[in-house]
Amino acid sequence: MRKGLPAAFASAAFGTFLDQKRDGEFTTAACQTVLRLITILSDSYIDTRNKSVLGQLQATFGPQFVGESPGREKSMLSLVREELLYFFQQVMTPDVCFMTLEPSLTSGELQAETDGSGRLQLAGRASKIHVFIVEGKEDWGYGGGSNPVMQLAAYYAKVLEDNWDTSFVTDTLLPAVGVEVFGHGLRVHALFHTNKICCEPLTEWLHFADLRDGQPDYMVYLVRTIQALGVLVNSVCMELAAAHQPLQLRAARNKQLTDGIPHMLRNNSHDIKQLAKRKHVYHVIPESGKSWVAKVVATPYPWQLHEELSALGLAPKLVTPVEGYPGRVQVIKME
Repeated sequence: MRKGLPAAFASAAFGTFLDQKRDGEFTTAACQTVLRLITILSDSYIDTRNKSVLGQLQATFGPQFVGESPGREKSMLSLVREELLYFFQQVMTPDVCFMTLEPSLTSGELQAETDGSGRLQLAGRASKIHVFIVEGKEDWGYGGGSNPVMQLAAYYAKVLEDNWDTSFVTDTLLPAVGVEVFGHGLRVHALFHTNKICCEPLTEWLHFADLRDGQPDYMVYLVRTIQALGVLVNSVCMELAAAHQPLQLRAARNKQLTDGIPHMLRNNSHDIKQLAKRKHVYHVIPESGKSWVAKVVATPYPWQLHEELSALGLAPKLVTPVEGYPGRVQVIKME
């Protein structure tokens, strides 16, 4: 059972990412980035630090085969950051695109270092807003420390704490993008904050291997996903830059954000209440005019059947036709 607000309901940018990774257009730059990431990540296929495995490999390839060198994790993540930053700088709006994607030390008593962090540019300078966070491990079961997903959430929580009284938090869900790297693959996550910190995977585990001959459709999917990632990070940066109010600090957060109201329903002139926990059905009361009930779904809704049942008095009457939003999200407005 899903708990909390789904990412596509939280921000149109996350929904657009889901659409574009399925069937969006892509550029030559995205193709080149995928091929370079394959080269970087494919080194983790064989664990040559195991002496038994290394002995078998040396019996086949000769004693000169020495396996992986120390510090491979840092080297791998450095190359991943370099490739992603190079791609982002080709597709993002220059005014908001981060100039670096390097490890960043959190403040406070419990200091920890991200494996890579891109900060929103404002007036030509890096702000305190980390819009893109990378966490990774050399391979499954190695490297020690916490799980990268937990680290993504922990670092994001620190960003939230450092910016709590600013317009970034009081007027938005503070969306950010996290990438979890494990050996030969990666996964993209949505980070945002309602009344709790949300870290939701936007992709399945993406296996980076050169499958152009065996699985060309999967290769196209990887390229679409990388292209969509660049668009997503840019959209998040633009949303936060638009919300920036340098001279206005507010302690009170927008209640509809804290309540987890989906983005397509948020309206400060409306009183909106969720009718049931874990069900995205809301009662909307405008300042003037009749109220209505809105149901938000991410699966195809049988609206024609609904209209037939409504005509028979067996279902509420639709106020407007079903509305579609990014991420294949639909909103059904009823009396």
